[in-house]
Amino acid sequence: MLLSVIFSTLLVAVNGANIPHPHSSSPAPWHGQHPVAPKVMIITGFTPERDIYEPLNLTVQYPMPGFLPQYKNISCSVDHDICLLTMGQAEIGNGIAMTLLFLSDLFDLTKTYFLVAGISGISPRYSTIGSVVLPKYVVEVELGQAFAGTDLPANFTDNYFFGFGSEMPNIYPSVSGTEVYELNEALRDRAASVVESANIEWSNDDQSSSYRALYSFSKARAPPGLDKCDVASAMVYWSGEVYARNVEYYVDLISNGTAKYCSTNEDDTGTLAGLLRGAMLGKVDFSRIIIAKGSSDFDRPPPGVTAYQNLFEINQNGFAICLENLYKVSKVFIDDLLANWDDVYAGGIKTDNYVGDICGLLGGTPDFGPGHC
Repeated sequence: MLLSVIFSTLLVAVNGANIPHPHSSSPAPWHGQHPVAPKVMIITGFTPERDIYEPLNLTVQYPMPGFLPQYKNISCSVDHDICLLTMGQAEIGNGIAMTLLFLSDLFDLTKTYFLVAGISGISPRYSTIGSVVLPKYVVEVELGQAFAGTDLPANFTDNYFFGFGSEMPNIYPSVSGTEVYELNEALRDRAASVVESANIEWSNDDQSSSYRALYSFSKARAPPGLDKCDVASAMVYWSGEVYARNVEYYVDLISNGTAKYCSTNEDDTGTLAGLLRGAMLGKVDFSRIIIAKGSSDFDRPPPGVTAYQNLFEINQNGFAICLENLYKVSKVFIDDLLANWDDVYAGGIKTDNYVGDICGLLGGTPDFGPGHC
């Protein structure tokens, strides 16, 4: 609800206003009256995620009014095929950054693909640290009600989180609009196929391998690789079986059983909420979004380890290797996009699945939720 109010206020404030043309701080020429039209825009959250893309030589800098001071520049390649921005780590801030981006006359993003690339936690049931996840669904685990500790009703078992408009965790909640997003499955599967065919040498670590071995789940014990499962987005960094089970239950309920939670993050629903508004205004194409999450740590501990130890005391050593693997996956996808732009990507990748939000604001009928808002 708060995010929607902020978007509406921001749109009223800047719609029709003259946002000044940023300038290039590199020797490459500014496009003048011709907006920059990148083939791919990489979206990152903070400096370590941004820094892995240094090998792409994104040396042309475009300052963006309204962006966070430490991340004020959008960085592009000299030919402007690839650009990258960094938003910060928060759903609300990311949604605002996306809105500022598509309202600026600096960029033409109507045919741009958005690669939302960042680190995440991971469920040991479906993947492992160091792996990269490509989701079809992103679910917001924010809008709800909760009890804690001894306040938990006896008939709630351990389901302390439940959605607005319901009095029990197993009752479908009321909907405000940002709860679930579904992405282009054909695009996701295309990316997965080219990555799997690329024979990536996945980065790994002995300490990470030792921690994986403590789990009983076969996916947790496996070495890093590529997985297809879904994202739960919340501005809470959780650890533990109880919290993780609550997230699993809520994701299953709110998506009508279509989403399979495995990956955590703090900002993807804000990013997608902003891009959805851009799509509603014809500024971006929501079917050209792909998310890649590098898995830095498990969302719950193995047997014999507490949730506190899992979060604070044990170094799972997944941070560095997941960033390395995230770059490798991103690079394979970007190379495929540029090499096959005319034949595959320029006209968009058609898909059979619904693409959009839980309210159907872009048209079509969601295969989750109440069907309308």
